[in-house]
Amino acid sequence: MLQYYKNEGYKLMSSGNQNKEIYASTINLVEQLKLPFLQIIKQLELSTFDAKLHHLNNAKISAEYAIKLIDNYILSLKIENQEIDYYPETFLVSTVLNNSAQYLENLAKMYGVDLKILVENKTTPVMGNRIILESAILSVGMSLVEAVATNAKPTLYFATHRSRHGVVAGIYTEDIKISAKLLKEGRKYKGKSSQPLQNLLYSSGAGIFIADNLFNSLKLNMLVSKHKNLYGLGAILNCSQQLKLV
Repeated sequence: MLQYYKNEGYKLMSSGNQNKEIYASTINLVEQLKLPFLQIIKQLELSTFDAKLHHLNNAKISAEYAIKLIDNYILSLKIENQEIDYYPETFLVSTVLNNSAQYLENLAKMYGVDLKILVENKTTPVMGNRIILESAILSVGMSLVEAVATNAKPTLYFATHRSRHGVVAGIYTEDIKISAKLLKEGRKYKGKSSQPLQNLLYSSGAGIFIADNLFNSLKLNMLVSKHKNLYGLGAILNCSQQLKLV
């Protein structure tokens, strides 16, 4: 009987910790969503003073990416609550990076950010889930587009390279030196501050934390990564087992 109550207590504690995490993530997301909707309001207000359609187009872009961020957050929650079954597959990281950069093109253009892809000639197939990885990369990209936009000639690089631990996939910049300390503090203050990554972003950086959850669902850690002279955020993926057997 005593053992039973101990187990129940453990379950209650685990449930409480999970609820706190969901609460923190939800608060963080809501803070982030304030920004695009404020941009929508501003663009619509500007459109009433002139006949230029680009204000309406920017409002549309802001709304589309806000919805995508919500979709990615919902995906992370469904995976966490085991509502979605996913299976590992073999794919090329270059495909994910190309798709992500292409999807983010309109948002980057609105912020005046250039997107570039750096892929080695010989890419190694990896094991994982392509859709979840792509959602994670997109979420990181949305936040980093915003982060580098204030620089003179902002550029983001979608890059992959081999390491001794596997294949690294991430988004990098030469405009900001992203540090492990910054990421650690951001995780600590997520849901407690409207700007948990204040040395990187003026918003809540929800895209980065949603990506963090998505990477975790793949049993990957989002890491501060370096690609040549560039700093960024990414993850290390396992090489395909099929390749190892060859």
